[in-house]
Parts: sequence; structure tokens; C-alpha cells
Amino acid sequence: MDFLMFLYNILLLLLYSVPLTLSAVLYIQKKKPGYLYTSILFISFMVDHILLYMTEYIPWFFDL
Repeated sequence: MDFLMFLYNILLLLLYSVPLTLSAVLYIQKKKPGYLYTSILFISFMVDHILLYMTEYIPWFFDL
């Protein structure tokens, strides 16, 4: 079961990185603020997901 959760977390990170990359590239090309806001939104999703994952699976992380 731990292996499936690990794969699920990796899949979510990959899923978040695709729209993040696309919106960042579109913001660089077109300079529309909507693309920047989308990039910031997906960065915050990724950071939140990484922190939750680390507190659940790395025993010493929540002691910091």
C-alpha cells in the first residue's frame, strides 16, 4: 500500500508540473497576468503537496 501511495504522489506532482510549465511558458511569451496567476496557483499546490507528503512519510521532518 505504501508503494501505491508513493506512485500516487509522484503522479500528482507530474500532473501539477504540466500546467505549471505550460502557463509559465505562455506567460513568458504573451505577458498576460492570468498565466502568471495560474503558475503561482500550481506552484502553491505543489509546495503544499510536497510538504504533506514529507510530513507523512519522513519521520524526522515534522520534528523540525
